[in-house]
Amino acid sequence: MSYSIETKHIYQREWSFDALLFIPHDPIENAPHAIFTHGYTDHKGSLLNWGSRLAKKGIPVVIFDLPGHYLGSFNEVNDFFEFTSHGHECFYSAYSALCERVPNKSGRALLGGHSLGALLSLRAMELEQFVELDLLNIAVGFGLGKGNEIHVLEGPLFESTMFARAQLVSSALAPSNIFPWLKTEKLVLPTKGKRVHLICGENDGIISKAGIDNIRSLLEENGNTVSEKLPRRLPHHLPDLAGIHIELFIRNFYSDIQLI
Repeated sequence: MSYSIETKHIYQREWSFDALLFIPHDPIENAPHAIFTHGYTDHKGSLLNWGSRLAKKGIPVVIFDLPGHYLGSFNEVNDFFEFTSHGHECFYSAYSALCERVPNKSGRALLGGHSLGALLSLRAMELEQFVELDLLNIAVGFGLGKGNEIHVLEGPLFESTMFARAQLVSSALAPSNIFPWLKTEKLVLPTKGKRVHLICGENDGIISKAGIDNIRSLLEENGNTVSEKLPRRLPHHLPDLAGIHIELFIRNFYSDIQLI
């Protein structure tokens, strides 16, 4: 099935960010609209395979850059609290942009992301703007450490990597701000009563199997229905490779739609 990729500049609050819309030429009537974003210091290009694979199957998709992430677009975030309080609302702004091009007749929406993007997608599941939709979440490369563990990216092994990466985001989103917040926020996720699918590679290198088990337990304690897929080869820095696993899960989950 053929599709077109369109660019969109989105404004939200005092921010702006860029998105790519994947518009199927013949969208499947009962298919969900899919909204995805990337991980910390990354960009929407790391998820191109997610958009193209699903659009080929007739599913409208939008992938967007998080504000303050320079690899995607040079847009600033000046207030850390503003980002942590409202960053997840970018999902609704991106969804609205997609609906302007392809109205959502199915009443279904798939929210997801990689790492930081996965966290924000889970928070977005509770937005009142999505309350009338039949929601599914796919969280890639997402887990939870325990106790007083520091984030693995804060360790000495990744010191030089994070020195460079820290300069690819707005100063308000510095690792010293983001990593402590990430851990705290995972422990107080508001997501309740939703359907969540976790995908994480056995060779992720950042998220361990224990980390997957921890986040799954936390989500299930909140009344969410959780499944997981642990592909052998899906390194944390190559989230694009998750596209095939997302496609296969959607094919099985939405049993009433026929994906070509």
